[in-house]
Amino acid sequence: MGIDIRVTQAQLGWLAGIIDGEGTITIAGGGAKRFYPCVLLKNTSFKMIEEFERLSGILIGNEGCSFIRNGYTSVNPKHRSQKQWGISNFPAVKLCMTLLPFLVTKQEQAKLVCQFFLELAPGKKITREELRRRFYLSKRIRELNHSRFPLGEFEDAS
Repeated sequence: MGIDIRVTQAQLGWLAGIIDGEGTITIAGGGAKRFYPCVLLKNTSFKMIEEFERLSGILIGNEGCSFIRNGYTSVNPKHRSQKQWGISNFPAVKLCMTLLPFLVTKQEQAKLVCQFFLELAPGKKITREELRRRFYLSKRIRELNHSRFPLGEFEDAS
């Protein structure tokens, strides 16, 4: 029989606080109909990233969906190495849904990621309307994130 591991309310608040302060919630992509939800986190505290990965893995399951980049080093010698963590697609949506009540500054982004997922029609051909919807959800999240790489306008190939 396995060990029953639960994440406490305090730990859920901690996870949300880390995302609010250090993370990114977005809908990435944009080319060739490839829009997908992502949750990303970068920090110079490897211990913090490892604890975040451990707790989020309990919440969403270790589905082989996360990535870790250890020891990314800037070309600037004054910058410390950083660790990066991220998930995409359904695991990212699952994490957003779970942490939504605890998020403060990234709550709107999490709502848009949930909306993106809940309105998908699996197995259906992606129409121009659906592509336009995904584009504008992605654009809205980039605006909320004050992205330096804003999307242009949706180009309708009619």
